[in-house]
Amino acid sequence: MEHSDPQKEMLKAVIFRLSGHEHAVDVRQVKEILINKPVSPVVEAPDFVDGVIRLRGRIVPIIDLARRLKLPMTPRTVETCMIVVKLGNKLAGFIVDSASELLNIPVSKIEVPTDIVGGIHTRFIEGVVYLGDRFLVILDLDSVLKVSEKELAELSEIDMESESLPESEEEGIYAG
Repeated sequence: MEHSDPQKEMLKAVIFRLSGHEHAVDVRQVKEILINKPVSPVVEAPDFVDGVIRLRGRIVPIIDLARRLKLPMTPRTVETCMIVVKLGNKLAGFIVDSASELLNIPVSKIEVPTDIVGGIHTRFIEGVVYLGDRFLVILDLDSVLKVSEKELAELSEIDMESESLPESEEEGIYAG
């Protein structure tokens, strides 16, 4: 019987920038990455919710990840994008400064974070890793959404008229 070598176990992650730092999320959670997608605002949404989009017939809440994590805001640029993830049976989009690559991270190098890493409370962090001169914060997206799960469920169930929220069938730069 073959045993897996812990040195060879890898976490395949999407790497993105947020507030000047590199972060990572498990690629298995990522459905796609969208650029230049208009967002429809939602009245009385929490301040970190940018609004919603309609994606292949589903209403998807869009979270400004920097605002949600209480990180310094950076101006939006042509590299700003949305990482659409599937958590359980819900979809959510996270606005990030840029998405740069898919990276295999050796699981054996992932460390438990200290109380606060780069201004982010550890309840939102799955781990941290040093790869050469790079420092990556691996986010726990389930925890990022837990506090606002009720609000996100309400946003996903909004019945919006098709004129106010255009349908999108366009492909993102990554589709998982």
